[in-house]
Amino acid sequence: MILFEDMPWSLTICGILAQLMHLLVMKTFPVVEMSSPSFIIALVLLVANHYFAFSHFGAVFYPFVEVGQEAMHYSGLDKN
Repeated sequence: MILFEDMPWSLTICGILAQLMHLLVMKTFPVVEMSSPSFIIALVLLVANHYFAFSHFGAVFYPFVEVGQEAMHYSGLDKN
């Protein structure tokens, strides 16, 4: 997303860190301790990632047609 999209670094880095923390939480799955530091940090990063995403997409408008065309292009369903 950093290379091909115009996403902020904060959103991308926070998302990567959140996924790493989710990986740590999943090591003890199906037992998840809600008081463990990895679970609490994962929740904090989840909220922070959503804040960054809503801030970015609230300020930058992407028309639905543009999003749909990109999805069709990458799925191989477009005729071009």
